[in-house]
Amino acid sequence: MSGDLRNATFQLNDTMLRVLHPSPCYTRDIMAINPHPLIATLAARMPDLFRWCGAAARQLRRHDVAVADKGVGYAAADALTLADLSIQEILVDAIRDFGDGFLECRLEVEEETGDQEVFAKESELTIAIDPIDGTLHFRDRTSDGYGVLISLRRNDRSFYSLGFFPEQGPCGEWVEVKDNRVVHTLDDTSMPARQRLDSTVALVPGDVPRCETIWLTGYRTDRRLVAEHLAREGLTAAMSDSHGLHICTELVVGRVDGLLMSHPGVYDAPMWMHVLTALGGVACWVENGEPVDFRDSWYDATCKGYRLSGVIACARDATRLRQLVEVGRRCMVSNDAT
Repeated sequence: MSGDLRNATFQLNDTMLRVLHPSPCYTRDIMAINPHPLIATLAARMPDLFRWCGAAARQLRRHDVAVADKGVGYAAADALTLADLSIQEILVDAIRDFGDGFLECRLEVEEETGDQEVFAKESELTIAIDPIDGTLHFRDRTSDGYGVLISLRRNDRSFYSLGFFPEQGPCGEWVEVKDNRVVHTLDDTSMPARQRLDSTVALVPGDVPRCETIWLTGYRTDRRLVAEHLAREGLTAAMSDSHGLHICTELVVGRVDGLLMSHPGVYDAPMWMHVLTALGGVACWVENGEPVDFRDSWYDATCKGYRLSGVIACARDATRLRQLVEVGRRCMVSNDAT
């Protein structure tokens, strides 16, 4: 992170300063765990599982699979379906059976299904699963931009992320990130899923087009204000709950150039950030310009899930990041003054 962001001239008053809410599972130092065997196993075994889960999601979507809302009062966070519950259980129990190394990881999942109790309560490695990222679109059939996501990460970096988007393309669409190597391809069921990914040439970050579109998520009542401030910078806001395609696939084809996220969920946002940073991007907390620490999260009882604390900016380069930080801070000042 460049020092000029940390030394920015914005003056933040006390009400705007971020209050840290570290998750209780990080209360002591943990011995280092080698992530590389876990990365290799996830890369080898998850693609087939995701393809099968994607097929199940497509079939379930043809029926009325909605269950009672979570009572949040915000549609995108309220939606819940049998697909979320069933696919999470399949993935959690499959990872449980991968071996003891995986049981030494923390598990971050939004729903209550699956054999979660066998995983470590404290660990420096976290496996995050979002069985249906985009449940509202999935349930209401408003778009096909939903996906099955998994990521393996430490508090300060992501090691492996995989997303499968079952109804984008004839057979689905893949995004895989291993450290800084990004693979993006339509699925081809004439070959095993791992073979399909291995047959695809990794993206060259410099070849991915640039644009002026910024993905907004988490802003509930002040999204128009943020969009107006983005427009003043020559940028266009794309609203996460009204967009037709999944953010991961939009990032890898260059139709979205950055993210501005207010208290995003820990289950999906780290993968979105992994995709963007693997394309050469950078990320920081808007409030202080510091690198994002995934331990800095809090439990949102209204949606019954963990969220990252504060506003995060992530962009393809430092210049764009500075624009997003400035917009984020101006909007915080505007809200504080009202």
